Amino acid sequence: ETTPPAADSLDAYTRSKTEAEALALKYFNERGLPVVVVRPGFIYGERDRTVLPKLLTNLRRGTFAYFGSGEQALNCIYVKNLVHGLFLAAENPQAVGQVFNLTDGEPISKRRFIGRVAELAGLPAPTRKIPLGLAKGLAGLVEGIAKLRGAKNPPIINKARYKFLGLNLDYSIDKARRVLGYEPPYPFDEAIQRAMAEHAAANVRGGSAPAAR
Repeated sequence: ETTPPAADSLDAYTRSKTEAEALALKYFNERGLPVVVVRPGFIYGERDRTVLPKLLTNLRRGTFAYFGSGEQALNCIYVKNLVHGLFLAAENPQAVGQVFNLTDGEPISKRRFIGRVAELAGLPAPTRKIPLGLAKGLAGLVEGIAKLRGAKNPPIINKARYKFLGLNLDYSIDKARRVLGYEPPYPFDEAIQRAMAEHAAANVRGGSAPAAR
C-alpha cells in the first residue's frame, strides 16, 4: 500500500482508477473529507453478467489461450469478501486517509482460477498458450489497428487482457489484516463454487446444481 500506483499503466481503465484515488486523497488532505481508499483485486461472484460469462463463452468456443505459462498470480477477490472488507474500512476510524489492498488472501494463479471455472462448468481445461513476448507485441499492435479503424469493441488481444493474463498481479493485504482485522471469510474454493453455481454443469444441461451452503 505504500507503493504509489503507476500513473502510466497499460490500460485506460486502470488509469481512471489511479486518477480517482488521487482525487479522493486530495479531498482528504485539503478539505478533511473522511476518505478511505480500498483497492480490490479482480472481482468475481454471483450474478456476474460480464466477467465470468465472457470467460465461459471463450472457453466453450475454444478460443481461450493463456499468455505465457498461466502460472502468474491473479489478485482476485470474491465479492462477499470485498463487501466484508469495505464495511471494516468504513467503520474503523483508524482507516481514514489510508489505502488498503483487498484480495482473497491466498495464492491463486491464472491457471488455477480459469481451470476451476472450466471444471465447474463441465468444460475441458484450456491448454493453449501464447508466448508472453508475442502476446505483449500483439496486444499493442492489434489494439492500435482497432483504434485506427474506429472499432467500437476491443479486439480479442489487447493491453488490458495482456495485463490480466500476462502479468503477476499479486498484492500484499498485510496492512488490511493489521489495521482492519481483515480475514477473508470465504476461502477461494468455496467462493468460486458459489460464484459458479448458476453456471455449473448441471445448470448448463438444464438440471439444478446442489445448493451452496
